[in-house]
Amino acid sequence: MTIPNSNVAETAVRNVSSEPTHRTVSELRLPYRTDTAQMDRVLELLETTVNGIDGVATEETRVHFWQYGESGMKVRLEYHIADVDRWQAVRDAVNRAIHREFEAAGLETELQA
Repeated sequence: MTIPNSNVAETAVRNVSSEPTHRTVSELRLPYRTDTAQMDRVLELLETTVNGIDGVATEETRVHFWQYGESGMKVRLEYHIADVDRWQAVRDAVNRAIHREFEAAGLETELQA
């Protein structure tokens, strides 16, 4: 990859390899028929579920109703994995737990296009 010097000189550069945690960002899309009570439940469920996984830096978890998309409402989930050597296993555990909890709660998501 080549980055022009002018871009580097004008942009803040962040060295993510020096970070003590591995940052993970995911977006889920909920159908427009999701009501406000369900949205509140989704946000709470995501934060609780993610923070319940061993290896997640719980003080860094953020969940937001992010935006209205073309075909659904987007929720942004950001969390940090404390054990950077296990980031893939922790991310897998988070995704599986979210899937289980959504299924148990009768909540649905839609595929990203």
